[in-house]
Amino acid sequence: MNNICVSKQNCKISVIVPVYNVEPYLDRCIKSIVSQTYKNLEIILVDDGSPDRCPQICDEWQKKDDRIKVIHKTNGGIASARNAGLDNAAGDFISFIDSDDFITDNFIETLYNLCAEYNCDIAQCNFVKVYNDDIIHCAQEDNIRVFSNIEMLHNIYNELYVPTIVPANKLYKKHLFEKIRYPIGNTHDDEATIHRVIHRAGKIAVSEKKMYMYYQNSGGATLSKYNKKRLGYIEALEDRIQYFSDNGLNELRDKTMERYCSSIIVAYISSGNHIPDCQDILKELMDKYKRAYKKVLSQKNTSLYVKMKVIAYRLMPRLLAWTGKIK
Repeated sequence: MNNICVSKQNCKISVIVPVYNVEPYLDRCIKSIVSQTYKNLEIILVDDGSPDRCPQICDEWQKKDDRIKVIHKTNGGIASARNAGLDNAAGDFISFIDSDDFITDNFIETLYNLCAEYNCDIAQCNFVKVYNDDIIHCAQEDNIRVFSNIEMLHNIYNELYVPTIVPANKLYKKHLFEKIRYPIGNTHDDEATIHRVIHRAGKIAVSEKKMYMYYQNSGGATLSKYNKKRLGYIEALEDRIQYFSDNGLNELRDKTMERYCSSIIVAYISSGNHIPDCQDILKELMDKYKRAYKKVLSQKNTSLYVKMKVIAYRLMPRLLAWTGKIK
């Protein structure tokens, strides 16, 4: 584990902001970063080929604050933008802020102090969901817990304390990202990456303080409505299952397999049965084991969703062999 910086004056923190088509919110985001009580920052604004005035706004802010570095690139998606920021980061720590979100003025300092006090590789806080630009005042709970990397990996599925998957409510030691980058083309790049980063960490400090303001776009995809891009979540789970299997983390592998089963079923049902891969997997499940679970399947008041879920959960250990993902 890398040691914490000797002093705040010597410890630079790189704040990476992927920027795309967020003109109404970008000033608010950048202002919240430059106003941080922790001053030793490198602020990397990655203009991902934004078609609005975001590139000009980034350049204007660079002229105002010499801590700001602007990267202009062709559009490649948020994973590509995060990776560009990582490739150019010179800090000892990394923080990601989404460009339509914003943070409290003590966000960086609080997370840095947690890393220093508890000798942690990652610190994270809770967040407030912001709807229609309305910010709801929230009581600031100061409860702090410290987890091992394995405990935190389990928290991906339990979420008993504060959200684990999202990359933007955290401060990371930079070495955690050595040879790790976000997968380009998968809209769930955070799901496909976080387990690798957490597994590398020693300890993770978690505060219940709500210091990250997470803007909710009413036009975004939701869990209840099918969107083909959401299949990236299933791909991310496949990668996570392989990773846990390769590293002997069998309990975590099995938890992920359970989530994988549920996700395939939800995708299949919500898509109106128009995903051939899901249809083939579930048809095989039904055909192979309909006799074994005849009682469940014959219940007239049981929905197709529940029937499939019962089968998938019972046969979870065999699912990957059928899909051919792990030999």
